[in-house]
Amino acid sequence: MAQQGMPQQEYNQQTNAINQNQAGAVSALSKTANPGAGLAGIVRQANQATGALNAQSADMRLENLKLAMQTRGQLGQEKLAKQQYDKFDKFTEEYNKSAALRGAANQNLSGAINSIGTIAGGLASSAGDTGGSGFGTQPATMGDKFNLGNYNYGSQQGQGGF
Repeated sequence: MAQQGMPQQEYNQQTNAINQNQAGAVSALSKTANPGAGLAGIVRQANQATGALNAQSADMRLENLKLAMQTRGQLGQEKLAKQQYDKFDKFTEEYNKSAALRGAANQNLSGAINSIGTIAGGLASSAGDTGGSGFGTQPATMGDKFNLGNYNYGSQQGQGGF
């Protein structure tokens, strides 16, 4: 297609039209008193029409060539994109999936730790309300005493504090 200009059928039709016009002009000229006088004008007009037809065909050939180059460029870009995907992007896709799973796992762990902290805080708070551990609604300080099993821990001397 890039090597073709105007379609051959259209080119032939226009060439035939030029020839028919030329033949009609020669026929009309032959009926005049001096048939040779207008012959040069008829040939010149036929040559101009044929030249214009050839120029039009050449313009079409250039347009077809540009279109073919654009199409090949687009095809090349598609091939390059496929190579890029085959070589790198499919691994990047898998990496992104695994990173998303790791992120979800980290969120789950964080949520579990927060839940455990909330439960432990709630137990400590409820134990403090009943006087069980020495913690109340106030945060514990270094001077507070608390019981763990049979051991009494505190910060005062003589009671096994640390």
